[in-house]
Amino acid sequence: MLFVEDVCAAFVLNSPELRRSRYVGVWWHGLTQQWVTKIGVDGGRVHLGYFEEEQVAARKYDEEAVKYGRPLNFPDGVGSGGRAAK
Repeated sequence: MLFVEDVCAAFVLNSPELRRSRYVGVWWHGLTQQWVTKIGVDGGRVHLGYFEEEQVAARKYDEEAVKYGRPLNFPDGVGSGGRAAK
């Protein structure tokens, strides 16, 4: 069952200031309270999963990004990363 408090919290957490990730392909999902990651493939989006930690979601994105020649969040494979240059 969905409560008004849940909807309000999701709305607030989905505000542009709070849902932005510093990583490519990662953003905050207010209803699940987790980081979600997707990657564009053949004109569509492929869901890669929900994650408790932003950095774990970004690394999952990178696993798929390598397959499709997309920019990586962690080009050197280590460190805190950040938005990759396009």
